[in-house]
Amino acid sequence: MAEKKRCDVCNIEVSSSNWSKHIKSRKHLSFINVESQENYNSNKKITCRYCNETIPENKWLEHLKSESHKKKTKLFRENLKRKHKSIKIINKRKRHFNDLDFETDDYIVMKSEEALEKCFLTLQVTPKHDINNVDILIDEIPDLFNERKENFVGIKLQLVLNGNFEKRNRTTGAIEYKNKEPFPSKNRVILREDEVNDVIIQSLTEIKERIDNMNNNEAYFQLVKVNNVDFKLREYKPLFGSSYIDLPQWIKSKKATINIKNDDQKCFKYCMLYHKYKDHIKDNPERLYHYKKIEENETINKVSNYDFTNIKFPVDTEDVFKFCKQNNISINIYYVDEKNIIPYQTCARDEKKDNHINLLLIQDEENSHYVYIKNLSRLVRDQLTKNKNQHHICERCFYYSSSIKVFNRHITFCENYRKNEKALPILPKEEKNILKFKNIYKTIKVPLVYYADLEAVLRKIDTKNKIQKHEACSYGFLALSDL
Repeated sequence: MAEKKRCDVCNIEVSSSNWSKHIKSRKHLSFINVESQENYNSNKKITCRYCNETIPENKWLEHLKSESHKKKTKLFRENLKRKHKSIKIINKRKRHFNDLDFETDDYIVMKSEEALEKCFLTLQVTPKHDINNVDILIDEIPDLFNERKENFVGIKLQLVLNGNFEKRNRTTGAIEYKNKEPFPSKNRVILREDEVNDVIIQSLTEIKERIDNMNNNEAYFQLVKVNNVDFKLREYKPLFGSSYIDLPQWIKSKKATINIKNDDQKCFKYCMLYHKYKDHIKDNPERLYHYKKIEENETINKVSNYDFTNIKFPVDTEDVFKFCKQNNISINIYYVDEKNIIPYQTCARDEKKDNHINLLLIQDEENSHYVYIKNLSRLVRDQLTKNKNQHHICERCFYYSSSIKVFNRHITFCENYRKNEKALPILPKEEKNILKFKNIYKTIKVPLVYYADLEAVLRKIDTKNKIQKHEACSYGFLALSDL
């Protein structure tokens, strides 16, 4: 997504890709005295109300970029603010990094505990050497926090790269202006220590792609130097399952789930009990009395089916990992987004156990509720394909295929994602799937060029392997020279 900048004339934010369109817009021209707005491309002259100068229309853009226009515009706005004292200037409070967290041969890490932007802790990583390539950060920064991963568990992490950028002219390559720009990533949730490096790499890769897109569009921004990378740590409130919630009709009709009607906050425990005794609970498995009997037998016989030590009810998604380790099982959790089932927490192949369970986490305005999934393929099939033939569906990403060979090849890459981080291709979005050459200023003009072309007619021939033959009937030849 293109960065935005503020128009000094209109005092509004405009994206870099739409800047040339904005300059010609009626909204922009309404702030200046134009003799004829409809004939903008004519040879008319424009009067700048800030400078009180008449400028030829073909030199208007150069005038807007001139230092004299910028100074006079700044003076005009300052005088306007003095006249209207009701106008308030809002200055964003800046974060101060005064405390040294740790230091290496290549980086300095400072910290700030100021509660800004809902962050309880912000770390600023500053390189000691000049870096103008994000790939270097992707290789080196994750290793900085190998001994401090416990500080990143159960949080939302956002990375912001602050760097110096240059904008070049698209034809000449000359530097038009320099500026400092921040590039933030998305907030990503970290639940386990082994996810820390993956999340940092994903965030830096996202920032790198945004910078590359800026370099290839009409703005021609180039990263000159990385000033620092901010690690913003925010509190994460995980989902948890509690009391009974009725399923939507579109899920009920598929008959792929068991929704236990609990009157307490132990829906997670009842799903585990159903999984263990599903061969015995055949009639009305959604009724609670089945599981109350099992609990009574556990109390009488002093035998526990599962180890719920240090597991609090209602069970949040963080405690699910703890429960899996204590009982040597694996659990996938899915949630409902409008009328789609989306993976929320899934395990890789090396984590998947023989005793595996799929759960659906549904929510209303007040509560959340775990539902046992007895047939995942039946539950998600309609949202993936309308083909009624048999398909194999990946539990992690919902990739599907009718070919078992193709499906097994996908599983090798998908479920071992930690070992094959870049095994799956990342396809471009539909609006960005056409590759165009835009860096015209990087081309080199040659003094002499020859162009040639032939035209041919098709002659029928009587052979077994060939039907027609091309015979040249005309040609064209053109030579262009600057010599």
